[in-house]
Amino acid sequence: MQIFYKNTGLNPYVWLVFFILPFYYISQYSKLWTMVTGIIIILVFFVCYLLAFITKGWQVYMWIGLLIAISITMTIAYDYAYFSLFLAFLLGILKIKPVSSPYTR
Repeated sequence: MQIFYKNTGLNPYVWLVFFILPFYYISQYSKLWTMVTGIIIILVFFVCYLLAFITKGWQVYMWIGLLIAISITMTIAYDYAYFSLFLAFLLGILKIKPVSSPYTR
């Protein structure tokens, strides 16, 4: 049983570090409520990120919109613009399918 595909190289390991880094950053805050709120926002971000990968159609754009809102919130509240890297990767691999129209053939 393989966890990662052979052709991905070091990419999964790099992204694993990227997933751990936000929790380390939030743990540096001294107030407990600030840390708990930050951890909840991070977990919501990663759940929405996963849902953006597994859904299809218009729902992908709904999740991306929510991810953008969370990223902006983290940037303003915690000075943490790191989630924009996740969004850039997600938008980079997003395949846009043309919308079928009765006027196109």
